[in-house]
Amino acid sequence: RDIDVDWIIEQMVGRSPASLFTRSEHQLGDVLLSVEDVTLPRVGGGFLLDRVSFEVRAGEILGFYRTHGADGGHRGRPPGGQRPHPPRR
Repeated sequence: RDIDVDWIIEQMVGRSPASLFTRSEHQLGDVLLSVEDVTLPRVGGGFLLDRVSFEVRAGEILGFYRTHGADGGHRGRPPGGQRPHPPRR
């Protein structure tokens, strides 16, 4: 199965996004949060996050999604939650 934004929304809320939203044009505001090159090591090797960057503007909603088991099958744990702190550079 191809995973797209509509599929992700349906998995998160249990309904097709077409039944949840009406699309209308609107202007976005100023940047409220800017994150650049966040990396979060995975216990045992690899990365949970690898150089993730994003901006959030006034009027936007930001959500994070991960597939079940993407973090070793730990239920109820947010992405990056309850992890040891990596050494500071």
